[in-house]
Parts: sequence; C-alpha cells; structure tokens
Amino acid sequence: MYVVNNQNDRIRQYTMTTPYDWSTASVASTLSLASYDNNPRDITITSDGKKAYIIGNTNKKIHELVLVTPFDITTAYWTGVEVNLNIAAGTAGYSVNPVAISTSGNGEFLYVYMHNQGIIIYQLSTLFELSTASYFGKQDFDATYIDMSFDGTRIFAVSGPGANSNYFVSQYRVDNTTATPILMTTSNLHIANAQLSTMTTDYQSLANGSNYNYGFTISDNGSHLYLIDYDTIRYFTLSSPYNISTATLSHSRATYPSDTSYRSNGDYGLAISSNGQYLYVVNNQNDRIRQYTMTTPYDWSTASVASTLSLASYDNNPRDITITSDGKKAYIIGNTNKKIHELVLATPFDISTAYWTGVEIYLPNIGSSISINNPTNIDVSGNGQYLYVHNHRTGIVEIELSTAFDLSTATHSSTITGSDEVIGNYAHVSHDGSKLYTSYGSFITQHRVDNTIGTQVAVTPSGTWSMTTGLGTPTVVQTDTIAGNYQDGFAISEDGLHLYIINYDNIEYYTLTSAYDLSTVALSYTYSTYPSDTGYRSDGDYGLEISSNGQYLYVANDQNDQIRQYTMSTPYNLSTASLTSTMSTVAFDATVRDITMTPDGKKAYMVGSTSKKVHELALVTPFDITTAYWTGVDVYLPGIGSSIDMTNPTMVKISGTGEYLYAISVNGYTEISLSTPFDLTTAAYSSYFDWSAVGGTYGTLNSDGSKLITHKGGFNNTWTTYTT
Repeated sequence: MYVVNNQNDRIRQYTMTTPYDWSTASVASTLSLASYDNNPRDITITSDGKKAYIIGNTNKKIHELVLVTPFDITTAYWTGVEVNLNIAAGTAGYSVNPVAISTSGNGEFLYVYMHNQGIIIYQLSTLFELSTASYFGKQDFDATYIDMSFDGTRIFAVSGPGANSNYFVSQYRVDNTTATPILMTTSNLHIANAQLSTMTTDYQSLANGSNYNYGFTISDNGSHLYLIDYDTIRYFTLSSPYNISTATLSHSRATYPSDTSYRSNGDYGLAISSNGQYLYVVNNQNDRIRQYTMTTPYDWSTASVASTLSLASYDNNPRDITITSDGKKAYIIGNTNKKIHELVLATPFDISTAYWTGVEIYLPNIGSSISINNPTNIDVSGNGQYLYVHNHRTGIVEIELSTAFDLSTATHSSTITGSDEVIGNYAHVSHDGSKLYTSYGSFITQHRVDNTIGTQVAVTPSGTWSMTTGLGTPTVVQTDTIAGNYQDGFAISEDGLHLYIINYDNIEYYTLTSAYDLSTVALSYTYSTYPSDTGYRSDGDYGLEISSNGQYLYVANDQNDQIRQYTMSTPYNLSTASLTSTMSTVAFDATVRDITMTPDGKKAYMVGSTSKKVHELALVTPFDITTAYWTGVDVYLPGIGSSIDMTNPTMVKISGTGEYLYAISVNGYTEISLSTPFDLTTAAYSSYFDWSAVGGTYGTLNSDGSKLITHKGGFNNTWTTYTT
C-alpha cells in the first residue's frame, strides 16, 4: 500500500504480511517527493510494479518513475519525463487541481482527476511511455476524489454536491452497460393512491392524553398503531381497521433507559413492516434507525432491538422512514439536508444491509406550492407510484414516480394545506389509501382521502328539551339568593326540578317545587368531593352537567384536566351517587371548564379556557364518557363573530333540537346556530347578550329556552333569572 502525504512531501510504503489485510500492515519504507512537487497528491503503479506516475498540485505535472526493484518505492528514480497539466489541451476551462491518477492495465491511457471538475484522459502512443503522451479527451464530473476499477468497467467517486455527501463512495458504469434496478413487488395492501385533494373530516380521532406525541404509523391491515410518546412507544390495537376511535392501548415500552445508547427524546419516525415482524424507529439525536424484531408479529411487548443503521451520512437530523411492502427499498427524509434518499436493502427488511442508490430529491425544489423546509413524515404507495411527504403544520405533498419505486423519476403531483390542527405536526396515510391521519398535540385525527364522506354520529333530538328558536332581548324577572360559601358552575335538570351547584370542594344538590323558579329551592344533599375523591384537586371543579334521564352527573375539573362521571342509583338523587368513571381532557384543553350532553347521550360538547374552543365529542356508548372521542371538529370562540370577549369561557349548553349552542363567558353569552343539528362543522354566529354591566359568570337556559339563569360566582350568592 502506497500513501502520499502532501505535508511531508513523501510516500510511505506499507507491507501487509497477509495480502490485502490492512490490519497486518506496517511501514516498510518511504520516498521523498520534494524534488518533484512540494504538494504531491497521488501515485499509480503499473501492474508489474516497474513504473509509477505521480502528480502534484504545486507544479501541476505528471512525473514518470522507474522502480529498479519492482514495487519497492525506495529504488524509484525519475526518468526525466514529465507532462505539464497546465498546457494540456484538455484543461481548457478547467482550474487545474489534480487529486488522483490511474493507469490502464495495457499502458495505453493515463487518467488524471481534477477536484470537483472531472477526468482528463491522456493516450500513450508507446505503451507506458509518458514521453509519447497526448491529450485524448475529458469527462466533466463533480466529485472530490475518483478511482477507476482495474477492469475499466466502473468509476468510484467520493464526495460531490450536497451536504454530508463526502460520507459516500458512489459507483458509476463506464463500460456502455446499464445497471439493473432492484425488482420491486407491488402490493394492494400498501397505500393505494390517496386522493389528497378530496380530504374531508371522518369524525374520528384518538386522544392520547399526552402532549409529547411525535411520529406514528399504522400497520398494513389497519389493526395496529404505534406512537412515539417522548421516550416511550405506545402500541394500540384497532377493533375496526383504520378507525382510530376504536383504538385500545395494548402495551407501552419506555425506550429509555431500556435502550441506553439512545437519547431519550430523540425518537421521531416510525415504520412497521408489511408482515408485522419489524418496527423501525428513527432517532434524530443519535442519527440512526433501530430495527426491532417482534417474535409475535405486531405485538410490541415481544420486541427487541435486532440491528441499527447510522443515518449520519444522509442527514444529521433524520426524521422518518418508509419501507416498501416487499422490504427491498426504503426512503428516508431529514430536516437538515431536507432531502429524500432512496435506499436498497440487500436482505429484504434488514436495515443493516441498506445502501444508498445514489439518488436523492431536494424537497424545497420539488415544485410544490409550499416550501418543504421542515419535513417530518414520508409514506410510499404500494404500487410505487407515489410518495407522500408531510411538512410540519404546513401541508402534505404528493410526489409522483413515473417509473415505479424509482426516485430519479420523481415530480411534484399535488399539495394540500390547512390549519395547524388539520395538517398537524405529523401525518400518515393508511395503507389502503382511504384515510389520512394527522397528529396535533394530544390528538390523532382521521380524515377521508378516498373521495368519500365520513358519517356523523346520528343524534336524536329531544321533544322536551327544545330551545328551537333563537333568543330575544333578555329581561330580568327575578333575583334570588342561594346560600353558600363559594359557588362556581351549576346545572339544572331538564324538568327544572333539580339543581346542582359546585361549592368549592362540595357539590350541593337542591330540589325545586316550581320548575326553574329559584325562589323555591331547598338544599337536599351535599356531596363532599374532597377528601372523598382524593385524586382530584379540591378547588378544581368548575363545570357540571346532568344527563337527560337524571342517571349521570358529569363534573369538569380544570386542575386535574378530567371529567368525572357519577352514577346515581336513584335518578337525580345525589345522595345515591358514586364515582364510576373518568376521562382525561388534557388532550382537548389544559383548563377544561364545562361539558354539555345531547339528550340521547351520543354527543358531548366541551369548552376550555386555554384553547378557548368548543370541542365536539362522540360517545360510542351513550352517556359513557370513557367511550368519548373527538370528531375532529372544534370552534374557536374568540373568532366565532361575537362582539363579546369570549377569551374566558365558563359554560356551554346545547339545545335539545341541536339547532343552537350557547357559549357562556364572564362577559355574557354567545348564541351559535348549527344549520345541521348537532353538527359543529355547520356552526355560525347568531346573537349575543352582554351582561358585563350587570354582572355574571355562569349561566344556563331552561328546556324551552324561555329563561336564562345566571350567577356571578364566587362569594356572590345572587342569582338572576331573565326571560328571553
């Protein structure tokens, strides 16, 4: 092995006691090159070891040497023959910067490589005789260092355009043949073409209860979902394929400290193999992919790390990977280089055998109407015709491959954009091409992308709890005082004969002898929520709702971010209540304030003062709050159109006919009309009542909307009843 050093101006000759085995090498001799060039760059030696040719970057010449003892560089002497590269015809337009040289085996050609410019070829009319050299041709080529295979069929190049490209040696054909691409197998189970331009809501979602959700993926059969939750991967099973509202948490595994070689907060991207045997996790802190093998397919509890692949050569901030259904190719994206790289897996599904095909796409230049400068996720269609790239909170770009699975044929196809909540932080296309899932905060929301429309939950209107007309101008008809230490949210039963008030760490239950007439109230029972319900902050209860059948009471707590559901064995009678279930609301709002339920218990609407939104929920089992999921629909109250400041909402009420929603704040109430009953997507501002002059914090309406009952809250025990 001969090593040229341009600082010491010499060649070191290593002898390997086991041929080709660098681990057995030691320096045997050296040769000073200072007399030829004080910046020598490379040497090439003939196959019989009798001649050598050296180049340097100061004199920019080729020097011809003879080795008296073949292969022994210490016996080398200059023949007196040199070629000045500066005056060679082939260097016209070049900045002469030679870095490497090779000789053909038959001695007819010398190849000189210019830094990031190409190859200059010299022909020797007398074989191996430099004095007979003449310019033959040149090949432009963008690489830092180049070498040619000794059979003349390949060029190997290191470095070139693009960040981090110096990590790679790329191989090229120079024998007039064409490389054979990897033969891919298409799959009907792996993302049919999603029609992104048709995206509509599917009224389904999954609330994860954590704000540290990153990348996620869903299996080919739509029955398994994997989600990165900070330093944990959570595994859900879906009882109905592709319907994430049916997802149930099956197993969670903390990747740190179990996998101590990985940063705890660095996992961002996920992919599941089509056979459910492998899970691939992209870590942007360690710049690598971990491949887990699951001994029971899809079952994350049986997973162990099988192999890893460093991604530092592609991007020092990798974000995601997608793998073809046959496991032969993978596509990765990163946030530093903002590129898609195409990889081949020599052994299908084994990421440790992956190599780069030399093909990449710079995403900001793909032609999309949005600049893809923060890519987070990528999916490949089963037929290899499309790639889907998600850009953080901005949009999703569809890229078409005119030759299936061949990234070199990529062109921009279409782009969808939307709000932060719709587009989300992360996205994934279902493997049947019918759904698009976007993750935002604690939610994964489901959308239709197959040109069909999702089905809303069918709610039955109430004939008794009507409120069928909008409100007129409220007029005070009476004021009452209800004794209590501290009063917050309240609820009145549909028949107007039962009143529930939050009094600090108690729920007080009153009966009324005349419907909705607060002058007839009598305290019946006080339920002490603290210390009885020790899991809840004593001062955190704010909102109440009573079910239409009087069987359930729902309490919203803005300190624990939960709703408690009480069951009363005797309807309406709080003395018979017991806590039966809870639902975390952190996914919706950090300070939940109130909830209202439809008469049939199939939908609920929740309001909070952090997001300042009304969220629409569907209950799989009517009245059971534990089965609630977000339909993906919400209304931002400060933007609904009211002139009232709705930045501090306190209560919400839905009419029995589903035509009106009432959002209460410390300044008054806003009436919102729903052109399609119970469908929050059809919400529009209707009217408002400003009570800031007379005081009020909490309020509700009677069953026919003819009365508005309010109180200021706190230690002010005065209640006001209006006709509307």
